Amino acid sequence: MKKKIVTLAEEFERGILPRKEFDRLMAWYNATGKENDKSLYQERVIDRCKFCGQHKEIKTTMTIVFSEFEQSHGPICKDCYSANAIMVQAK
Repeated sequence: MKKKIVTLAEEFERGILPRKEFDRLMAWYNATGKENDKSLYQERVIDRCKFCGQHKEIKTTMTIVFSEFEQSHGPICKDCYSANAIMVQAK
């Protein structure tokens, strides 16, 4: 005899699964955290980093302002981005 797959909603409707347990298992806040992960919808971009000059995975593009007239715009790798990031603290 073939076993029937029973969902949590069916168990709840039949009274097998208590309401408290059903709510705990089926709640929206029980997400895995991977639903909006960039690796699912963005391709990895490998390019030459403007800071270190190596070919690595690119985090974003940045503009370095040397003066009012001189600017350098280009990609920055993840390592350089995290090394040069400034932590903002609320006062």
